[in-house]
Amino acid sequence: MKSSEFLARLKQAADGPSLYVKGAFGAPANAANKQRYAQSCQYNKNRAAMIMACDPGAFFFDCVNLLKGIMWGWTGDASKQYGGAIYASNGVPDIGEDEMIKRCVGVSTDFSNIVPGAMVWNTGHAGAYYGDGLVVECTPSWKNGVQFTACSNIAMVSGYPARKWTKWGLLPWIEYEPDVMPDPITPAQFDAMMTEWLAAQKTKPASKYAEDALAWAVENGIIYGNASGNLMPQSLCTRQDVIVFLKRFADTFK
Repeated sequence: MKSSEFLARLKQAADGPSLYVKGAFGAPANAANKQRYAQSCQYNKNRAAMIMACDPGAFFFDCVNLLKGIMWGWTGDASKQYGGAIYASNGVPDIGEDEMIKRCVGVSTDFSNIVPGAMVWNTGHAGAYYGDGLVVECTPSWKNGVQFTACSNIAMVSGYPARKWTKWGLLPWIEYEPDVMPDPITPAQFDAMMTEWLAAQKTKPASKYAEDALAWAVENGIIYGNASGNLMPQSLCTRQDVIVFLKRFADTFK
């Protein structure tokens, strides 16, 4: 499945009526499915009245089954038992959220480079990053179903409840299209940037030549302090200092 289709189905599920139902991966809320899911596990039995009263135009999901249901082919087709999804199809196994994050590619706790369609994870809970600081998740909290929430690792978004996530990763069953992937910097681009920067330094007075470089390094977390304060720009560096600076510099391109 391409990431653009995955995102479109996530939005479709979030925009329409839905209910959090344990073990459900897109079943429409018809009479037969209500009866079946209301008795399928103790969690659902405790919410049986809510399930039975659900809008018949809604669909049932839980958190990780929202992701699996869409990858299994959910289209919101109310005439089909699972809304168009076919259990364990398209090479996507029936696994839980804690196992799914282990199978993701490029798993990271740094959310600065997250891409739309990536899985977001907390222990026992999952969602998918939609873009613009928003996640689509199915949760009994807030709207009690599939909904947009703010990813507080990135920003608080006005009008949306917020959740902080632990990790994110690229789902191995999704084909992430180039327009949603971060643009890597090439060695040639890096050389050009450094050449331009070095040329600019030659035009500065000797006492000021490093001012903007120090400010940039502080802003990007490579060194700490501020350009006019406690950086001690005249001090000698140890090899330990150098390797720490290089590591922090490399981290800015991840």
